[in-house]
Amino acid sequence: MTINRYRYFYACAFDMYGDHLFAFVDRMAELDHAESTVKLYLSCINDVAKAMATAGNAGCDLDEKRALELVAAMGWIKSRETYARFMMKRFVGFLAERGVTRERPVLSPKEAARLELRSAALTH
Repeated sequence: MTINRYRYFYACAFDMYGDHLFAFVDRMAELDHAESTVKLYLSCINDVAKAMATAGNAGCDLDEKRALELVAAMGWIKSRETYARFMMKRFVGFLAERGVTRERPVLSPKEAARLELRSAALTH
């Protein structure tokens, strides 16, 4: 798949994620995703990148929670929003694998204590 021809249409995403976005598209191609599927991913990632740039956020500030908030704020119809949420979870997971961002937001001390108590309760 020739990704360079899409750089113009998804410029914000390519500006924000550069080589990481190329690698993500390469991974999708390795998994035999159709070109139309790749374009849907690029469109969604580009919309989120535009929203982040407008808010003054860097690409490394993206985590799953923030991505899902941005998707919800975009006003897509329910079926599209569900797919967009899935796409962004997958992209954030990919970025986290590469060390670009974190998959989950940093927990507050209160949230960390709750998680620890929940884990302890499940092991007993």
